[in-house]
Amino acid sequence: MSTRTYHQDYDNGVRSEKECHPFIEAYLNQEIKPTENRYSKFDWVNETTLAELKTRSSIYRERYPTTYVNKSKWDFGLKSDRDTYFFVRFSDGLFVYKQDADDDFEIEHVRNANRDRYTRGNPCVCIPVDRLQFVEHVPPPSNEVRLD
Repeated sequence: MSTRTYHQDYDNGVRSEKECHPFIEAYLNQEIKPTENRYSKFDWVNETTLAELKTRSSIYRERYPTTYVNKSKWDFGLKSDRDTYFFVRFSDGLFVYKQDADDDFEIEHVRNANRDRYTRGNPCVCIPVDRLQFVEHVPPPSNEVRLD
């Protein structure tokens, strides 16, 4: 398996955001606009809501006990006066966790070993997958090839 680059992961993430946007708006029951700057903390914002999408290609929700969210995004959401949602797209659907300041999840330093050997990694919040709520059966990401 070849090593992925940041740019490949970024392009795949942008594609996934476009594919999931209508499902996220339907779940939130409101319009939410994509952020203009690629370095924005969240993928979508409006006056009352922050939303982030993480795409886990070729992984089913039950495969791992937790999913990761960058701690800087988590902290930003906690400091905001907006409702904060972390959506996760797995091979078996789109799921969501609404941030709750009372949740005290573990923090782990995570490095994307599949990307490149120079990635230093970041502290991430480990959200238990059993805390994710099902949103919609979304087809697997368009770039995903499944053999099963």
